[in-house]
Amino acid sequence: MADHIPPPRGEYPNPVDLRPYWLGLNGPWEFSLDPRNEGEFQHWWRQPRLSAANTPPFDRTITVPFPWESRLSGIAERTYSGVAWYRRTITLPPSWHERGLHPHLHFGAVDWEARLWVNGRLAGEHTGGYSSFSFNLASFVASDEPLTLTLRVRDNTEAAALTGKQVPNWYTYSSGMWQPVWLDARPADHLVRLDLRPSLAGASITATAILHISHPGAFTLTVSSPDAAFLAVRQQLTLTTGVHASPVALTIFHPHAWSPDDPHLYRISVTLTGPNGTADTLESYTGLRDIATAAWDGRPYQYILLNGEPLYLRGALDQAFHPDGIYAYPSDEVIRNDIASAKAAGLNFLRCHIKINDPRYYYWADRLGLLIMQDVPNPSLSTPAARRSWEDCLRSTLERDGNHPSIFSWVLFNETWGLTEHDSPASWEWLSSWVTKTKELDPTRLVEDNSPCNWDHVRTDINSWHFYINDWRQAREHIAHVVAHTYSGSPFNYVASRSSAPEAQRYRQGNEPLINSEYAGISARSGDRDISQSLKYLTTLLRAHDKICGYVYTELTDVEWEHNGLLEYNRLPKSFGYDAFVEGMSLADILGPDVIGCDAPPIQTCAPGTTVQLPLFISHWSGRDLTDCQLHWRLELTDRFGGHFVVRDGTLAPTVQRYTVTTLPPLNLSLPKVAGLATLTLRLISASGTVLTRNYVNFEVFSAPAPRAERSPSGWLVRCAPTDVLSSSWPLPRSTLGGEQIVAAGRCHVDYRFPWPAGVGAGYVKGLRLQLELATAAAQERSTPWGGKQPGIPQTEPQHTVPGAVEISLGDVPLGTVALLDDPNDARGILSFLRSNGEHSSYGTLVQVPVPSSALPAVLTRAHEANALQLTLSTLDVARARGFTLYGERAGAYPVDPMLFIDLED
Repeated sequence: MADHIPPPRGEYPNPVDLRPYWLGLNGPWEFSLDPRNEGEFQHWWRQPRLSAANTPPFDRTITVPFPWESRLSGIAERTYSGVAWYRRTITLPPSWHERGLHPHLHFGAVDWEARLWVNGRLAGEHTGGYSSFSFNLASFVASDEPLTLTLRVRDNTEAAALTGKQVPNWYTYSSGMWQPVWLDARPADHLVRLDLRPSLAGASITATAILHISHPGAFTLTVSSPDAAFLAVRQQLTLTTGVHASPVALTIFHPHAWSPDDPHLYRISVTLTGPNGTADTLESYTGLRDIATAAWDGRPYQYILLNGEPLYLRGALDQAFHPDGIYAYPSDEVIRNDIASAKAAGLNFLRCHIKINDPRYYYWADRLGLLIMQDVPNPSLSTPAARRSWEDCLRSTLERDGNHPSIFSWVLFNETWGLTEHDSPASWEWLSSWVTKTKELDPTRLVEDNSPCNWDHVRTDINSWHFYINDWRQAREHIAHVVAHTYSGSPFNYVASRSSAPEAQRYRQGNEPLINSEYAGISARSGDRDISQSLKYLTTLLRAHDKICGYVYTELTDVEWEHNGLLEYNRLPKSFGYDAFVEGMSLADILGPDVIGCDAPPIQTCAPGTTVQLPLFISHWSGRDLTDCQLHWRLELTDRFGGHFVVRDGTLAPTVQRYTVTTLPPLNLSLPKVAGLATLTLRLISASGTVLTRNYVNFEVFSAPAPRAERSPSGWLVRCAPTDVLSSSWPLPRSTLGGEQIVAAGRCHVDYRFPWPAGVGAGYVKGLRLQLELATAAAQERSTPWGGKQPGIPQTEPQHTVPGAVEISLGDVPLGTVALLDDPNDARGILSFLRSNGEHSSYGTLVQVPVPSSALPAVLTRAHEANALQLTLSTLDVARARGFTLYGERAGAYPVDPMLFIDLED
């Protein structure tokens, strides 16, 4: 690799432990796989040396810090599991030796076992794929002599190791170095780290300096504020050889709380000065924020409080994988953009899922203002060795990441994975004890024992549960059931409900805050499908209950073969299509702090003229003033001819209470007396005229299929159904959605027949025009290349369309070629969603094709001769033929069949 190419991830790796002297070691390392595990026996840490097969080790180059399975590593060995070796020779900056500084080598994370040699001498070893570790290399340095670092890594992803989702039935492994590696320089007497415990209520920060003292003596510890936020504190310490903890109380002059809306940070500098005047300095930061659980406003259940006020947690599961780096991020910008994307979607937190992430992830969450619920990675078995690994990982995570104000909760286990003895009192007691120990180690955060899908909490600060349901009625009943069974003393969702053992009855609900910690309509193995509908209605259902104070949508981004993300796996946006129904509506209207909702299915079929009673509510959790706000509603209709108009509208003046759900009087809505697709739009507007939030529900207004022929204001129109195929070059165009759609793939032609209305002479016709809802038939071309193709119709991705074209003829007279932009699938395809029982929301473009005046006589001659007109849709001769999808009146986005308008002379 050329020297002028900057190394990847060149930023300082851990901003809460910022050192003045450091050297990044990301970039090219020599590399060798060792499938026969012969390197140690053949002393590969010595050099030069040939293997027994006379093949030199270190014959490849890997780019660090990317796991060897990843594309960015340059190795991309996705199926290899076992031993590998890294080697790099470095020269330390001369100034370090001149200042008498000791080099410390830091590894962000190496999966799973690591053993280091320096210049052929064993320097140390480490086990654990998620924990950071370091080695003091002072004893290996001789003046300006180069250092050769040789690292042996073994990763077999064993069941007793902490694996998260790096297992065969989930996602690709991330072996070897997958977080940055770097050197820093410190004196022999130095600061190990700084532990910060802020208190907004106390307007203070307790800063505990962890000190490594090599020789006893008198030392000075100084803690200061680069921003003059507090007075500098200086301590005189007499210390013996060893490691010491020295707490310092800092009083903040003008306390400024940290929150997602205002992520204010306090910088802190600490200096240790030794007896000979040698000083070691590090900088860190934190935010003043308090997390607690408590009752609010006299209600019998608790809420999560941030800085003394209720917090509605609006989160997404973040598995933190990337297609190019797998566990490693390609760049710091990608990390920042993930956090920024979550905020832009309206979220205020992420649940970092069974992975201890790169420190800069938490840094950007601190900086941009996003709360983090942090999972501890799990093993697959509960053995003494697995428990020790888990305990070590938890302790190291609390040490490394405890200064981040964004982290508000630790989740010890997920869905009972790794708790293979969790039907026993011994397991319950062990897990309960670790809730206690975790709170002792970190009293500033909430602790959850297990984020459950098996109704098996033991002891927890948060009463959470999971569900994956893709049906509105089932989800509504499920959520209502959970709410009804959540109260102090209830066994529901705790092991007391699952076991008859007397010991189990100790583990029941208190009044812990109720949140959902995983939900979606599309679960991991549900294929590549649209989430726009289920995300909207499931989130609205959750927001309808005052007792629920948060949720975790699954998930922020797609991962390999799992396709339920708000973003694609490569971070490209998905189209949700909400703005087609309510101007300006986006994800933030669904996922934001204030939501207006309607307790009604996302779409239901009603007869024309039906009156429906619609319960409305407002969930208000922002700091915005909703005094004198107004709720504007509007009923719109797209009719069976394709026309769109407003039926009626109105305004309500609700009195909205903060930190709760305000139930509004039901809206009695008379649906149109004509068939079509009706939409009730809802806008909550502030006194100043700002739209605060938006929502909508749809109605299919239908009683019977539209007439095959009928009079229109301009003459006549005739219809056919998509399945009324006269002939086709395709053996059998695939009929779906109850016959309301056909899919003809590739190069094909399909013929239809429009009967000519009786009594309509050619001489009275002044124009003909076709109206069709068409899309390409290329959904599978949008299936992602990672993790194998998944069945389904992928959600619309604006930057990855599959355009096509269809040639149209009427009465054997060519009318030209119509360009089709895509094979879309999002909220706009609401009629397909209804017909498919929520499986997908595909739709097309409403295409208008007039018959040119020059071709009109020939077309009318064909109509007179055959008493009908043949419509031919063909992709036989178009470039990149992708076939087509044709929709009928009860599928797609428009309630229209393929139609021929016959305009008559006045």
